[in-house]
Amino acid sequence: MKKYFVPLLFLVAAGCASFAKNESSGQIGCPAEEIQIVNDSKTGLVNRTWTAECRDKRFYCSHSYNSNITSCKEEVR
Repeated sequence: MKKYFVPLLFLVAAGCASFAKNESSGQIGCPAEEIQIVNDSKTGLVNRTWTAECRDKRFYCSHSYNSNITSCKEEVR
């Protein structure tokens, strides 16, 4: 059983990053393959937040599973 845990954990983590990249893409105007996701975390059972970085810009994103809405705002510098 243990030998399957690490690959499964990797696949779940990769799937989470893929979700955040795909959700961010349309919001920030960068292709998913150019987006780096950092600080990805679930807040409670229904919300998720992450930071999307692309082309030297940073965006703060959130997703509500209740309403299935994703929102990203560019960092103010």
